[in-house]
Amino acid sequence: MKTRETLTGMSLFAMYALASSVGASDDDLRLDDMDLCHGLRADMEEVSVKRLPKPAPGETVTDSTFGTQITRISAMGFGEVAKPVYSTMQAWNADESHLILYHSGGSDSGHHLYDGENYKHKRRLNINPVDLEQFFWHHRDPDILYYMSGHGEYLGKLMEYNVRTDTNTPLASFDPLCGEKSVPESGNGVMMSPISDDLLGFRCDLKGDQKLGFSYRLSTGKVSTLVIGEGTPYDPWTAPQPSTSGRYFFATEHVLTEDLKSVHYEIDTGQWHSHASLGQLGNGDDALFIASYHESPRGCSGSPDKGIGSLVVHNFDKKSCEVIIGESMGYNYPLSGTHVSAVSYRRPGWALVSTIGYREFEYHSNDKPAPLLFSEINLVNTDPDDRVVCRVAHHRSYGKDSETDQYHPYFGEPHATISPSGTRLLFGSDWYDSGSVDAYVIELPAHNR
Repeated sequence: MKTRETLTGMSLFAMYALASSVGASDDDLRLDDMDLCHGLRADMEEVSVKRLPKPAPGETVTDSTFGTQITRISAMGFGEVAKPVYSTMQAWNADESHLILYHSGGSDSGHHLYDGENYKHKRRLNINPVDLEQFFWHHRDPDILYYMSGHGEYLGKLMEYNVRTDTNTPLASFDPLCGEKSVPESGNGVMMSPISDDLLGFRCDLKGDQKLGFSYRLSTGKVSTLVIGEGTPYDPWTAPQPSTSGRYFFATEHVLTEDLKSVHYEIDTGQWHSHASLGQLGNGDDALFIASYHESPRGCSGSPDKGIGSLVVHNFDKKSCEVIIGESMGYNYPLSGTHVSAVSYRRPGWALVSTIGYREFEYHSNDKPAPLLFSEINLVNTDPDDRVVCRVAHHRSYGKDSETDQYHPYFGEPHATISPSGTRLLFGSDWYDSGSVDAYVIELPAHNR
């Protein structure tokens, strides 16, 4: 069994004391280059999914194959759900003192606040975003998040919510742009807001199949627009999404300039709408981290895998494509239900990949070696000088193939997401189709170093 070694670093919260002050530069947000894969397996052996009883609420168990500690942090009953909102969205706040889960199926559905350190449930949040994943933690202020209100007295208004004081403040209304009956939203495939916390991307209806995409700059109120939908190269169900640095916007397969006026370049992918996450590489370049099942039209910068892989990186600054997890490295063709999270903005260059493997569920019970990456959560260092794929845990979820659910089965997909520091991972699981979905946290060995 191969494991990873690491540099010794300060404790997580000591590093935050140096790096998390409001108004710090983007570079000051970065933590040291600690090896997050310390103590994790980095082999490519096909392994079986060892049977593990579902933990009790608050219980920590050891993944019997990979040796990591998994803690169940929610206490949902039959037919109920507690999950991360999505793999592309930050669950923890800036200093990781708070954590948000989405609850469904019970008497108090909505967004719930948990303690980010001991994982105790606190309360239901007084927010009503237009869709469950459309809220954005501030990257520096641990008390602030933004959302577009989809209900109530603030319908259609951009809101600032203070978690500590439980107060909502309206920031902007887009009625003059969209009309009173068209509520702006971030479309499908919502991505985390940029580090500057100054740009957001939305869409709203115009007429027929045509919609208006637009960006909004919080500091100045500036709006830039982009017509999307019928007659344009931009799909109507998307919205322009700002890159992590804020230098670009991503719309369909196009990377646009900050003002939405020009195409910087068109990414070389055969499936731009596959599960993906905007993030940054270790050198600060903006990138799209994506699971790709089809060949890239232009060959993915000469890749032997031709752009197919469980993790492919499209570098916006260098206008390049690179397969990180592909068949040429010994991995199988990407399994179904693969999601990517690249939102560890304090340690850019790391990505989290969760894979389900629909139609392969006999491996949950036959004790035979499963296809590589089946039901796994994997942590990836994309640094070309220290590239590694580390195996974290089996999530044991049936997702959309659940047969016992009384909730929307989509909620059973893991949608694993990585914390700002990269040292903790959050995922949802129905745990062998148990009839409910709970949230689980993995504290990596690097978390306590």
